[in-house]
Amino acid sequence: MNSKAIKQKGLILPILIFLLLWSTPLPFASALTTLAEPRITITEAETFENDLYLVSQSANLQGKIEGDLLSASIDFTLDGTVKGDLNALFQRGYLRGTIGESARIVGVWVFFQGKVAKDLLIMGSEVHLRPEALIGRDSLVVGSRVIQEGTIGGNSKIWAREVFLKGKIAGDVEITAEKISLSPEVVIEGNLVWNSPNPAEISPNSTIQGEIKGNSIYLPPLELPWKGNFFISFLLNFFALFISGIVLHIIFPERFTVIKNKAVYYPLQSLGVGIIALLLFPILIAVLFVSVVGVPLGIMSLFFLISTIYLGRIYAGFYLGERVSSFFQKKNLHPFITLFIGLLIILVLAQLPRWGWISTVLSTLVGMGALVMAFIQGYLKKKTVINNFQLK
Repeated sequence: MNSKAIKQKGLILPILIFLLLWSTPLPFASALTTLAEPRITITEAETFENDLYLVSQSANLQGKIEGDLLSASIDFTLDGTVKGDLNALFQRGYLRGTIGESARIVGVWVFFQGKVAKDLLIMGSEVHLRPEALIGRDSLVVGSRVIQEGTIGGNSKIWAREVFLKGKIAGDVEITAEKISLSPEVVIEGNLVWNSPNPAEISPNSTIQGEIKGNSIYLPPLELPWKGNFFISFLLNFFALFISGIVLHIIFPERFTVIKNKAVYYPLQSLGVGIIALLLFPILIAVLFVSVVGVPLGIMSLFFLISTIYLGRIYAGFYLGERVSSFFQKKNLHPFITLFIGLLIILVLAQLPRWGWISTVLSTLVGMGALVMAFIQGYLKKKTVINNFQLK
């Protein structure tokens, strides 16, 4: 079987899960608006008073969103205003609008010339911050080829293969790349630290008010998987997990909170229980399948194991999202936003060469352990209630 056939086969499961979940009506709260259509256009006259979650092949937003915006699409255009945070996942995106809080963006081609009041995070292959771009605080850009113009109000960090810096940065700048070029228009009011196997090309007319420190380092070959069906597979996997988490949170809010808290407050214990469960379940399933009587239980146990592994990634997404939000002192984020952030980080880390599988396994084990711990706790609690009732 060739690699193309393998990639197409790998899309089947996320597509089925994705279509199944989006065809299921959900009782979303009134403070949340969801849109799932092939093409979405929000005109200048339209205003959404609450948070907006959307998934589309093509999204064009020219209106105003009073809350947060979470978006996943193939093509994405933002010319309007988002009063809250922007979390966007796309293949090709043009962002010319205004974001009232912070922006977190993952895309293949990212063209940004808008305004962000606070922090900006971009991960992509081709990233271009154009001269009109205005970032209120810090920025972090990770990509293959990065052109950064515009104005950064705080510190700027860039990790890429090629970096071309042309803008103005009010704070410190740290660049890690194979090729680094600073144009004559560059103005850095803080320090410059560059890490590269090659000397940085700094124009003599560049303005750097602080110190300049260069470090010669080795960078391994970078292979970004932004080709073929990768992005579609990534998108469908992400939203299959994301919407599954939303469904579970809405249908079983109390149970979901218990499991999530296990992962958040007891990560090491959850990891240990997850490892034990992963080792014991295959043995249990094999033993059950030996006997004819145990086959039904074996099938149920196998289904439970697969479900636990899948759901473990969801709970791990909540865990990681909570940790990241608390690190940035954003402890009151909506649960769906923390899930969005956590799953995005997990799936992006999973693409890292050589080390990606480690992050996937660890995060899944933490989620699995939290799920098993909550299941055992619920069973013991229920058994105690039954025993007390019988004693009476």
